[in-house]
Amino acid sequence: MSQAKGPTDLPLIQKTIAQAFAATCADNGPKLAIHFTQENVHMTFAKLLTEVEKLATGLRVSGLQVGDHVALWGGNYANMLVSIYACCRAGFVFSCLNPALSKSAVLKSLAMGDFRAVICFPTAHPGESYRTLADLCPELRNCAKGHLSSRTLVKLTHVIMAEEDHTFPGTYTLSEIYGKGTLEELKKIGNPPTDPNAVATIQFSMGTTGEPKPVLLI
Repeated sequence: MSQAKGPTDLPLIQKTIAQAFAATCADNGPKLAIHFTQENVHMTFAKLLTEVEKLATGLRVSGLQVGDHVALWGGNYANMLVSIYACCRAGFVFSCLNPALSKSAVLKSLAMGDFRAVICFPTAHPGESYRTLADLCPELRNCAKGHLSSRTLVKLTHVIMAEEDHTFPGTYTLSEIYGKGTLEELKKIGNPPTDPNAVATIQFSMGTTGEPKPVLLI
């Protein structure tokens, strides 16, 4: 059996994801950062930083607080990437959920992760994620945006849909959240969190030896 071992004396970078991301964007402003061919979306580092700060601000303005857990549920879209960095910028703990999860697995994941918000991205079947959440939390169909109070998922208050072509009761659209992220509000939320040892993300184990388990990563 062969082994390869890299350097072991490199110091850890004492920055949060948000701090490292902002520094990278500052150093590479006009360069291409992302290009999602299927969506025909491309952004420079400067544009990506602007979108991240706008979304982070909008999420905070909508009522979410530093330390809240936010689930990102869906496929590989540009807005998914923006949302990951926006969560870090806003001081949230994020988790990416598999779009193929069964209804029971979604319930377990959202309950175990103590998620206060879930952002749903499009799937092959429009509205599928909303129907799943509405089945799990019937109160969603009649609640005000950002004010879900469910007996099933007691921590969940915000459901945000990235399917802009549809209207789903009890939910924000992602564009509504972006619209809340004004420059004035950005100044109010202040600088990114600075503790590099704070939890950044929750990932779930595969469950090959039992139930999937949440793993906290810093």
